[in-house]
Amino acid sequence: MAEKKKVKNREIMAVVYTFMLLFFSLIGYLVYYNATVKENVVNNTYNKRIEVMEKETIRGSILASDGTVLARTVVGTDGTEEREYPYGNIFSHVVGYTYKGKSGLEKAANYYLICSNDNPIEQVKNDFAGDKNYGDSVVTTLDVGLQRAAYSALGRNSGAVVAIEPSTGKILAMVSKPDFDPNTIELTWDMIVTEDEFDSVLFNRASQGLYAPGSTFKVFTLLEYIREHPDDYEDFRYNCSGSTTFEGVKLKCFNGQAHGSLNLKNAFAQSCNSAFATIGLHLDKELYRENNLKLLFNEELPFELEYNQSSFALTMASGIEETMHTAMGQGQTLMTPLHNCMMAAAIANNGVLMKPYLMEKLVNHSGSVIRKFSKEEYKTLMTKDEATILTDYMTAVVTDGTGKALKNELYTAAGKTGSAEYDSSNRHHSWFIGFAPADDPQIAICVLLEGGYTGYNNATEVAKVILDEYFTSLETENNNSNK
Repeated sequence: MAEKKKVKNREIMAVVYTFMLLFFSLIGYLVYYNATVKENVVNNTYNKRIEVMEKETIRGSILASDGTVLARTVVGTDGTEEREYPYGNIFSHVVGYTYKGKSGLEKAANYYLICSNDNPIEQVKNDFAGDKNYGDSVVTTLDVGLQRAAYSALGRNSGAVVAIEPSTGKILAMVSKPDFDPNTIELTWDMIVTEDEFDSVLFNRASQGLYAPGSTFKVFTLLEYIREHPDDYEDFRYNCSGSTTFEGVKLKCFNGQAHGSLNLKNAFAQSCNSAFATIGLHLDKELYRENNLKLLFNEELPFELEYNQSSFALTMASGIEETMHTAMGQGQTLMTPLHNCMMAAAIANNGVLMKPYLMEKLVNHSGSVIRKFSKEEYKTLMTKDEATILTDYMTAVVTDGTGKALKNELYTAAGKTGSAEYDSSNRHHSWFIGFAPADDPQIAICVLLEGGYTGYNNATEVAKVILDEYFTSLETENNNSNK
C-alpha cells in the first residue's frame, strides 16, 4: 500500500513539475518576446495590428538632436491628417516618407511613432470621446547644421555623405543625392517609381549604394600588411616608375604619376597603386580574406535603416590580376559609404566600432522621456596600436599626401582619398574617408561623389566644406558658452 502511494506521489509530482516547466517556459518566452522580437513582429508590414494602431493614433514627430522638427503630423480643422516635413529634401532619405509604404526613420521607428505613452487618464478620456491619442516622438542623433552643410556641399552632384561620432556611434548626418521632397511625393510618385532602382531618387546611396572603394581600400590592405609584418613593416621600400608589371599584368598609378622612392607611409600618403598592387601579391590570401570578413565585408551591419552588404570577392583561387586590383581598391570589391565611414570611426575610436544609431530617445506628447537609447560597443575591429599606426598614416595623407586640400588652421584631419574607375570612360567615383581632429576625434566622415561630378576636383574638397562648417559652429558654440 505504501509503495503504491509513493508511486502515485511521484506521478503527481511529475505532472506538477511538467506544468511548472511549461509555465516558466511560457513566462521566459514572453520576456524574450517583449525584449527582443515584439517590435519587429508588431512593425511587420503584414501585421494587421499596425493598421489598427495607425487609425487610432496621431503619428508622433521625428526630431533632430536639438528638438528641431523633421517630421510631424498636422491635423486640420476637419480632422484630416497630413504628414509634414519642414526641411523637405534635406533629410529626405534618412527621415523617409509614409506614402505607399514607408522608408528611413519613418519605417524604422514606426512602432514608436504609433504607440502612445501619454498620460493614461488623457488616453481614457480620448477613448471615451472617440478622439485619437498622440503617438510618441523620436528624438534622433541628427545635427541640423551638419546635415544642411552636407546637403549644400554636395550641390547638384550625385553621391552621399555619412558622418558619425566615433566615441558613441551617433549618426550626425546622412545625405544622399539625387533626392526628393517627401512633402510632394504623392504628386511625383508615378514618375519616381518608373526610374531604374539604382538611379531612383528613392535609393539611399549612403547605406544602399555599392561602389568600388578605390584607394580608400588601401586602409584595409595597409592593415593586413602591418598584421603580417608587425616587426618590419617600416622597412618597406618601393621605387615607383608610374606603373608595375607582373607576369604580363600591367597596372598604372593614377594619371601614370611616377612617385619615385617610397617607404610604406609615403606609398600610402601618395596613394601609390603600383606599391599597393605589389603588396597585394605578397599577402597571405587566406588571411587577407579572413581579416576583411571580420572588417564587416559580406555580413550584416548593425543599422536600423535599409542597407546593402559590402562584398569582398578575393579567394585563394583568384588570379594575379584580380589580386593586384583588389589590393588597390578596384577588382570586384564593393562598399557602401556607411561601411567605409564605420571603418574610419573605428580607427578614430582606438579600433573599437560603436554601433551606429539614429534614435537617441523617445518622448511622449507631453515631452516626458519614455526611453533612452544608449551607446553600445559593437565589435573591436583592430588593436589600439594598429589604430594608432593607421591614424598616423592617414594624418600623413592630409599633411603631405593626396588629401592636402583638407589642410587648414581649425583642425588637423586624418583621412584617405580614393578614385574608383567604374566603366570604360575617363570618369571615376571620388571618395574621402577620415576623421578630425586627428589627435582627439569628434567626427568621422565619408564622402562619395559619383562620376561626372562638377564644382569640385574631388571628394576631399567636399569633406573640407562640411568639416569646416562643423568645427566653425563648434567653436562659435564654445565661445558663446564661455561668455
